[in-house]
Amino acid sequence: LGFSLPNLNEMNSGKCHLKMTKEELMAKSLDLNCSDLKDDKIVKFKLKVPGSKTVFIKGDRLNSEANKLISKAKIETEIQIFDVMLASKKKIKPITVTIID
Repeated sequence: LGFSLPNLNEMNSGKCHLKMTKEELMAKSLDLNCSDLKDDKIVKFKLKVPGSKTVFIKGDRLNSEANKLISKAKIETEIQIFDVMLASKKKIKPITVTIID
């Protein structure tokens, strides 16, 4: 289980806005949905919920602190995922996730 980050072509075209439920966002891991990156791995990223401090996450799985903040988020809250670092050092644009349920 997990949710897929948009593919690299979508992200480079500025389509970096997802709509998800809290449960989808709190899924077990972040996946790369791109044939160009299928052998790459997310090594760390940051997550920001409005009104809370930024959470630094190592690996591709949300930690308990991030899940706690997401679980408190209200519908229409925009959560930022940014500074995503891949093992290959490729950059991924920031992603906004709007909570829908």
